[in-house]
Amino acid sequence: MSILQVFYFTFVFLTFFMENINTKANFRIIQIIYSTLILGVFAFFLYTYSSVKNTCFSFKDGSIFMILVPLSFIIAVVASSFLYKKTIQTIHENNGLYSKLNKYQGAIIMKGAPLEAAGLIAVVGFMMTSNSYYLSIATVVLGLMVVNFPTKNKFSSIVDLSLEEQNRLNDL
Repeated sequence: MSILQVFYFTFVFLTFFMENINTKANFRIIQIIYSTLILGVFAFFLYTYSSVKNTCFSFKDGSIFMILVPLSFIIAVVASSFLYKKTIQTIHENNGLYSKLNKYQGAIIMKGAPLEAAGLIAVVGFMMTSNSYYLSIATVVLGLMVVNFPTKNKFSSIVDLSLEEQNRLNDL
């Protein structure tokens, strides 16, 4: 047996082994990653809200954040949707479940990262100006992130799964 054959059989075995092992943990990892995106904004929101005194609510505070925060929110929503759809389109039905989950993970990160950035910018706007208007935008961003939380039902409705893959997904 040559060294190339040993490498080939090792590769085939590891690919099969990793796909079966990682499929079980992969969906949970997707949810953990997305949860950390949400918790990052939420923790910064709570910390900033508890440390800022004398808050006000105004649609005209004269700061650059009055333009930056709503603009970043709009860009984040559009970019989030566009990047998510673009990444979902790369998932083909002839890919294995492990591959589909990995690409879905990328799509979920592409969906959450722009929203997280907009939420953090909104909280920074509140921190710098004490204007609660920015917290309302951060709250909307957090709401969008929670609504878009990845679930097995969303995954199976978006990605074409074979009957075997659906059964394996339900066993997770």
